[in-house]
Amino acid sequence: MKKDKGLCEGFPYLDIKEHKQAITMIQTVRDNYEGYTKREVQEATLARKAQLNLGCPTEKEFTKMVSSSSGVSNIPVDPIAVTHARAIFGPDLPNKRGKEVRGKPDRVETALVNIPADFTRLHHVVTLTADVMFVNGVAFMATLSRKLRLVTAEHIPTRTAA
Repeated sequence: MKKDKGLCEGFPYLDIKEHKQAITMIQTVRDNYEGYTKREVQEATLARKAQLNLGCPTEKEFTKMVSSSSGVSNIPVDPIAVTHARAIFGPDLPNKRGKEVRGKPDRVETALVNIPADFTRLHHVVTLTADVMFVNGVAFMATLSRKLRLVTAEHIPTRTAA
């Protein structure tokens, strides 16, 4: 690894020219083509492009558009091609990103834990450091016990001395 001396000063990088072998992490859908004919892959590609050109309707709406006679008549896409497109290329990302809402997060359960007596005898003096930390403008009290390396964070609605 080298450190960049230009625009990204200090950023580590790997110079591929110096090495005879290199690994790149590229996600492909080539393995998903297996089990489909060349024509089915072409129809799935056309279906996905047509879906994007129509303004990204959902897969259900797009299937209804191409299967009914009152839908889009100038795009030669079969409803099965829409299904193949989902299997080959995965879910339609513009719809997934733009139309889904945030789900309710899981509830965090807190519990009190009994600390063994030998542990408290061993660590009866603990140095605690504290600071106020902001996450998206929301204040939290963060503490760190030096020897135990235990980090805690607690939301603080006000930052007055009391």
